[in-house]
Amino acid sequence: MKQVQEVAGVKVVTGIVSGVSPAALRRLADELEVRLRSGVIVLGTVDDGKVLLVSKVTKDIVAKGGHAGNLVREVAKLTDGGGGGRPDFAQAGGRNPAKLQDALRKVPELVAQQLKRSG
Repeated sequence: MKQVQEVAGVKVVTGIVSGVSPAALRRLADELEVRLRSGVIVLGTVDDGKVLLVSKVTKDIVAKGGHAGNLVREVAKLTDGGGGGRPDFAQAGGRNPAKLQDALRKVPELVAQQLKRSG
C-alpha cells in the first residue's frame, strides 16, 4: 500500500511495505526517490513485532524546510518509538505496529507544518 499526495505543491509518498528487511526498505526508499525526483517519502514495515520507518526528503525540499529526521521522529512517536537523522535521510523505530497506519496518515500534515515554518 503506497499513497501519493500533494502537500503545498510537494509530492508526499507514504506506505506500508510488508515482509521486507530494513535494508530492503531503505533500497525501496532510494528507488522511489529516483523516480519521484522531488518530494518526501516515508515508508514503514513491521519486522519481528516492531515498527521500522525510513524517510527521504529530496534536496530541493530540504531547501524549502523539509527535514527527514524531524519528520520520521514525529511519526515514530505515534508508534510509541523514536529516531531521527539527517535532513535528507532518516530512520526510526516504534514498539506498536497497530499504530503504524494511523501514524503514516499524519505524514502530509507534518510535512505541511515543516514547509509552513520555513516559508
